[in-house]
Amino acid sequence: MKSFVKGITALLGVSVIWMQGAQADDSAVKATPLELYACSWQEGKGMDDLDKVTHRFNKWSDKNQKGYSAWTITPQFRSSDTPFHLGWIGAWADGATMGAGMQAYRDKGQDLAAAFADVVDCSDSHGLFSSVIVNAPKGEPSKNPLVQFSSCTMDDDASSEDAYAAHKAASDFMISKGGMSAAWLLWPVLGAGDIEFDYYSVVAYESYAQLGQGFEAYSNDGGWQKINDIMKGVVSCDEPRLYDGKLVRVGSN
Repeated sequence: MKSFVKGITALLGVSVIWMQGAQADDSAVKATPLELYACSWQEGKGMDDLDKVTHRFNKWSDKNQKGYSAWTITPQFRSSDTPFHLGWIGAWADGATMGAGMQAYRDKGQDLAAAFADVVDCSDSHGLFSSVIVNAPKGEPSKNPLVQFSSCTMDDDASSEDAYAAHKAASDFMISKGGMSAAWLLWPVLGAGDIEFDYYSVVAYESYAQLGQGFEAYSNDGGWQKINDIMKGVVSCDEPRLYDGKLVRVGSN
């Protein structure tokens, strides 16, 4: 079984190497903090109820944590024995922004937390991840992106840099075919427990039409052969899960 220790070791290698590079070169890869909640609806509650709370949350965040961006995700293509109705993805520009925002929410957001808890139960799953951009989205953030997660395990002789380079080459190929819009790697930091993989590979699509283009590129235009060659000996990822995304807020400086 892969232990969380290996994930932390890999993360430290990524953060130290890439952050040192970022200090000398603003274009270098940089790790940023991201949180994930896995939630279930409270009895009788749904998206309309959550929208009312997120409206309040946005007003509060505009005053108390402007640098926080968030999305919700709901399962579209996913099979699991574990109940999962709704996911929450929250992202900060850097660690300082994260720390200030989380402190403000703990000190001043009790009423909001209670309002969220009345609609969704997220008490059993809250993880902090180090997010590394593989390919950044172009233009304004999509209001309703499709978000795809895969759990990935590095081969024993592969490094974090090898894994990043492989995902970069694979996503560059798919973007060139019009089959995806952006990609990230999420390395576990806190709350993941004893996991059997090293990190998440996350891919975004602007629409189901783009997902269809991705299907054609991968299945009928040489994609699976090329990507298998890129990943061979570096990393293996399980079958992806697809979620319907909904933009909650875009953070500002």
